[in-house]
Amino acid sequence: MRRGNPVTPLAADDRDFPRLSALFRGLLVFLAVGTSPLAAQLEQVTVPKGQVRAEVGGDFVNWDRRFRDGATEEWNADFSSDSLGSDRIPELAPAEGVLGRILGQSGFRFSIGKTSATELVNVGTLNLGLALGLTRRLTLFGRLPMVRARAQPRVVFTGDSVGFNPASATFGSGTGASASQLFFTDFTHALDTLQNRISGGFYSGAELVLAQQTLTSGQLLRAQLDTLTRLESDNAPFLPLTQSATGQALHGKVGAVQNALATLQVAGFTDSLPLPDTPLSQADFDQFLSDPSGAVAARAPQETLYWYLGNIELGGSYSILDHWDRPGHLGGIRLAGRASLTLPTARLDQSSDFFDVGTGTAGYALNLGLIADLGSKSWGARIEGGYVRRFTVLRVRRIALPTQPYAYVYRQANLSLDMGDDLSLALQPFFRLTPAFAITAGVNYTHQGPSKYTYYQPVDSLAGLNPADLAVDSQISWLSLSGGVTFTSRGVNRPGGGVPVEANWHYGQTISASGGRVPKTQFTTLSLRLYFSLWH
Repeated sequence: MRRGNPVTPLAADDRDFPRLSALFRGLLVFLAVGTSPLAAQLEQVTVPKGQVRAEVGGDFVNWDRRFRDGATEEWNADFSSDSLGSDRIPELAPAEGVLGRILGQSGFRFSIGKTSATELVNVGTLNLGLALGLTRRLTLFGRLPMVRARAQPRVVFTGDSVGFNPASATFGSGTGASASQLFFTDFTHALDTLQNRISGGFYSGAELVLAQQTLTSGQLLRAQLDTLTRLESDNAPFLPLTQSATGQALHGKVGAVQNALATLQVAGFTDSLPLPDTPLSQADFDQFLSDPSGAVAARAPQETLYWYLGNIELGGSYSILDHWDRPGHLGGIRLAGRASLTLPTARLDQSSDFFDVGTGTAGYALNLGLIADLGSKSWGARIEGGYVRRFTVLRVRRIALPTQPYAYVYRQANLSLDMGDDLSLALQPFFRLTPAFAITAGVNYTHQGPSKYTYYQPVDSLAGLNPADLAVDSQISWLSLSGGVTFTSRGVNRPGGGVPVEANWHYGQTISASGGRVPKTQFTTLSLRLYFSLWH
């Protein structure tokens, strides 16, 4: 899941929109023949006393790009690299350090290849809701979202000048491991022979000096190569290709020791350093990410599609003031407050799937809102302010910076997450074409505060890993614009009078953002509300 996601993903692929259009046309036919007399325009925040409101709606959001620090880029840009190395996979740094010391190159860095990552996210939500007008002012409501989440990631990998370490326990081969073992056995035996001859006085003069220098440099090289090919074989299972410049330099280092040993009449060590012959392929890279015995042990990039619950919402609305569309006068003013509790019923994005989107935040949240409608005759506007307080929850996450997306499985820990609170302000101006139909526009600004990650319990702590890394760039803000149409038929149920109805359709986009990673979304919403009387 993606870290720093500012919205509960709600989307659908392009095939959903023809169905949406057909549904909308059917809705218009229903409105034309089956509703009560017209009496008001904007949908109500509360429900009249003794009535129940049944709601069905759809929310659809799509994105494949994002905003970051005000610029736009691919949604999964962190997974792309022209030179994939320790900047994206920090566990490669020790192997790079050893190679640098062997070659005498400070700051040495190698690339395992080039990656290009894209992802199209389509998630659609079917919203089912009920609301009951308990009193003239107080309404209780509940909303059940069913979410269809689809993620289509694609990571194209092109190998560079490295391959799998032949001695790797997971990614190497049996012959490679045997060759590596033979190399180090012969290397050790040659150095032991040289040391015994030095101790036994076999050499003198310039030859003794060369023997001592060869022993010192040989022991250091052997230890460094052992660290490179054995100790790092699982965490960094890559070595330079034998024909690469780095590979040839390593062969040269080994060859220099072998030549010196031959000059000193120490035979038996003529093995070549076991290095890979072929660069990593796409299949190799996918195996590196997904092999359950490997260091990453994640899910290889592939499409996911599932239906699951979103965050169920329960709450109430209270009418503070209502002087709207009084007899003989369109417009006026009305004011209502809203409070609800979000339940942790959604499916979380999985830490082992770097491209999963989940169906919601899966945590408790308190939602507060104040809604004001202002208007005169054909013109008006709805102004809404909102605050979301999210409560601390348990999360299982791999601790890494957002710029280090290929997180190893040893980084996974139980964490407490205090997700940042939301503040939002929305303005929805409208123009009535008739007392029932209106054209609307919308401007919505949301600010999400920074998240805070800590270890869930002291026993969950991992040495050298700071959970705060996950919260880097988590403070974000975004602005969206939308437009659409609304229909409202208001009245009371009576024989032959039809059913009071509210309906709306809107389309919008996220047009700008600041801070960290914010999806550049396109969204469509459609809802239908029917009112039925239970008592008077």
